[in-house]
Amino acid sequence: MTNNIVIIDGTAGTTPAGIYAYGTDGSSGTTNMYIYNNSIYVANPGSMNNYGVRFANSASCTLNITVENNVVIGSVTSLNASITYAFNQITFNTGTKQFNNNISSDGTADDFSGSNHQINVTAENIFTDAPNNVFSLTKTSLALNAGKTVASVSSLEKSLGVVGKNNIEVAAKLGKEIATRALKKGVKEVVFDRGGFLYHGKVKALADAARENGLKL
Repeated sequence: MTNNIVIIDGTAGTTPAGIYAYGTDGSSGTTNMYIYNNSIYVANPGSMNNYGVRFANSASCTLNITVENNVVIGSVTSLNASITYAFNQITFNTGTKQFNNNISSDGTADDFSGSNHQINVTAENIFTDAPNNVFSLTKTSLALNAGKTVASVSSLEKSLGVVGKNNIEVAAKLGKEIATRALKKGVKEVVFDRGGFLYHGKVKALADAARENGLKL
């Protein structure tokens, strides 16, 4: 699950959760889960506990879960007590957990080890105007430059054989390679930022090649 903005209705009649990842396999198999680059925000806070990213696996299933570059901003009671568990484990049997570069409004972002987490952060520290559903980052957002690069590619990599070249064929090769690397990391869908460039020539070649090799843009 990648690149989502999830708004939780804190007044929901059931236990609200933004992302609920549950690994189960009756044949004692393995489930691999990847949760990258999501922003989760609790609107209309009520009195019920709620959860940002919640996960578990059954005893018969090996769960390998990767949670990176996520922001969870929760709600508080009138007494300023947090009722949001940003990152929460129900049960965990066999498997691995990899958590890095997550941000939470409570103290749970670093509960599962890893590195570069930020805890006890407010919406004002991150988003332009979350209460009005404006989730762009402010110029001083704590999330800026705080993430982790999941996959990258460069024309300067000697192994690609394109050093010193700068044409449409090189762009297409880079697009194919970034798709391959992203898919290996479990990333199937991305947002393509043209950086102000027109969608033609090398920009188009890179995007088309990434798309043709399985990456959804």
